[in-house]
Amino acid sequence: MAIWKYRTRELTAFQVGELLGHTSRWETDAFLKKHHCYGYTEEDFEQDGKTLDKLFEEALG
Repeated sequence: MAIWKYRTRELTAFQVGELLGHTSRWETDAFLKKHHCYGYTEEDFEQDGKTLDKLFEEALG
């Protein structure tokens, strides 16, 4: 359940750690990595690309 809720952004990594009783951020990070859950999504990547395009346009005039 924690994995699914994290992937759908219903829970943060901090909340996952609390739910699972982890004692450190590193323990939660290892758990998420083990289950192939990374905080950087395809949507994040696309938004970063748009932001870079905008910044390049502004910089080049």
